[in-house]
Amino acid sequence: MLEWFTVGFAYSLLKDGFAWLRGRRRRLTPIQVLELRQKWKKEIEPILWERTGKKLRMDVIIRDVQRLDKYPEDTEPNRHGISAWFKVGLTCTYHNGIEVNLGWHSLVKEDYGWRLADFHKDGKDRMMTVALVATIPYERIEKIDWTGDTFYGNSQVYCHFDGKNGMPYEDFFFATQEQNPGGPYFYLKVADEEVVRKNSERAGTAWPKRKRQWFRKKKEDLSE
Repeated sequence: MLEWFTVGFAYSLLKDGFAWLRGRRRRLTPIQVLELRQKWKKEIEPILWERTGKKLRMDVIIRDVQRLDKYPEDTEPNRHGISAWFKVGLTCTYHNGIEVNLGWHSLVKEDYGWRLADFHKDGKDRMMTVALVATIPYERIEKIDWTGDTFYGNSQVYCHFDGKNGMPYEDFFFATQEQNPGGPYFYLKVADEEVVRKNSERAGTAWPKRKRQWFRKKKEDLSE
């Protein structure tokens, strides 16, 4: 009887574990992915053109659909270091989704590639101002509330955080920000985030580990 209970209990745990994983990492068919990409592209791009033309703010709040009840009081990150909600700049789209600005930084070009600038040693004439950009595939977007709520006026983008390390993002890179004549801004890639990080570690200009958690946005950041 005890043996049966142990096996049954273990089976139940495995079953619940697989169900949890399926809930966190969705499995979409190619057709479902295509439909979501077409849906969000048609909705998001015209709004970006309109907001740019009216010179409206482009900051949005990214929210984890699996942790809706963590908003707005709870800003503690999950076990991967990712908060349930945070603010980013929604600037433009790319072929598979949206590109968001996680902050502005300065880079310096060396023979071995780009690295983070050292403001105490590097001259300003050597520095290039760039944005740290993250990409979110359309298929990770569940819903968008463009009007915001009673807590914050920012639009809210509800996402599935089923990317690497529990993030909604697909990729990170540094880029300059450009603008289409009369249209939205866009980014021109300068270097991959990983390459810049490794070059910065080599040069001794890398940020401390805690500062590399660009996706950890604290609640007070929303008042900026």
